[in-house]
Amino acid sequence: MNNKILDLINKINFEANKIANEPPEVIIDIFQRGIIKNKSGTRGQYFSTLIFIQGVCRSLAYDCVNNFMYLLDEENFTKDHLITILPRYFRANANFLGYCGLDHVWDFTKAIINNLNLIETKEQLYRLVSAYNYYLANLYTWIQHYFPWRLGNEFPLRD
Repeated sequence: MNNKILDLINKINFEANKIANEPPEVIIDIFQRGIIKNKSGTRGQYFSTLIFIQGVCRSLAYDCVNNFMYLLDEENFTKDHLITILPRYFRANANFLGYCGLDHVWDFTKAIINNLNLIETKEQLYRLVSAYNYYLANLYTWIQHYFPWRLGNEFPLRD
């Protein structure tokens, strides 16, 4: 395996393991302190950013990346097919999450996309995307934990 790909897998796994039991500081900053370095949000509030982070991270993790993992198991898709497809599955949501303050997500996504030409086998691609999937699953867990669900009480269902 190419050393650059192996280093990227190890870097993503390191970050994923780091946040497996402790929330990343950026999640505490955004969800608990209201600190978003690029000031995303509208009219002086950041609640809309919380909504977008929660929804877009879910979409990236559970729709895009998780479904891509299933494509990796399909015999009809070659490594070259999957390398062509991957940026289209990952880029937009990851870029938006970067805008919302989750720089690691966007940085990892760019690194994956920019190094796809170094992938030699489908197994290597699987290992790389699997690490990314693990990272996103851990990150999303903290997003769900810190999301201000109590605000839903302001919107009771009516008959």
